[in-house]
Amino acid sequence: MNRFKNLSTRTKLMVNIGLFVLIMIITTGLSIKEMGELSQRIEVIYKTNVLPMAILGDLRDNTQRVAGAVGLHILAHDSATAAKRIEEIARLDAEIETLMSSYAPIILSEPERKYFEQFQTSWSGYKDIRAKVLQLSKDYSKDGASELREKELNPKLDALNDAVNGLVGENKTQAREAFQASQDLRDTLTLTLILFVAGGCVAGIGFGWFMSRCIVANLLDVLEAAQQLGSGKLDARSTVTTLDEVGRLAQEFNRMGEALEHSMVKQQEAIEEMNARIDIM
Repeated sequence: MNRFKNLSTRTKLMVNIGLFVLIMIITTGLSIKEMGELSQRIEVIYKTNVLPMAILGDLRDNTQRVAGAVGLHILAHDSATAAKRIEEIARLDAEIETLMSSYAPIILSEPERKYFEQFQTSWSGYKDIRAKVLQLSKDYSKDGASELREKELNPKLDALNDAVNGLVGENKTQAREAFQASQDLRDTLTLTLILFVAGGCVAGIGFGWFMSRCIVANLLDVLEAAQQLGSGKLDARSTVTTLDEVGRLAQEFNRMGEALEHSMVKQQEAIEEMNARIDIM
């Protein structure tokens, strides 16, 4: 503490400014860190919720389009139209397989995995029965194809839709949990930043007050001593002992006061000596 008091006023001001700059640097760094964490959380939400929901939407659409293509194949009465539907079904099958491959790596929970396995099983069974339906349709056994479609293929399609609905529901649950976690993270980071800024402000204000108190208190001490000296109290001295500018000013003031007091004593002695001589005469 005494070492700080002995620093020059300029050094004290530089220390105060340096402390303020340090607080600002730390606060800025903390803010950047918080923004990075929030950015990572947003990326996680995208990968775990937004992307899966987009894939599931495509899966639902493609399975319905496959079912529609099967129905149109049954209604087709010429080989060219039937062949066109087969090509469409093959293309949709490839897209569905790609979507399934894209979805598998981003599964997070065990319930989600079970729904996905249910979809895979239902999809495999759907394709087996669909092959029979398409063969009957190709052989122009349209009534048999329609009957098999109604009894066996449509239930498999319902199972596919149920699996997709289960996956959608699971992703909605995960989305709510991720959103809540993001809210909690935001609140925690915000509170941390507020506390740090508040603590930095208190520390800065406290340090500034202490520094100003050191300077002002010493100046007031010198001023009080000067006022006492000016009012005739020649033994008035400053009690400041620091080595800064104010301390050196106090030392010079004290030396001046001692010199003035000594001069006044000499002058008083001279006056008394002169008065004594006058009395003798």
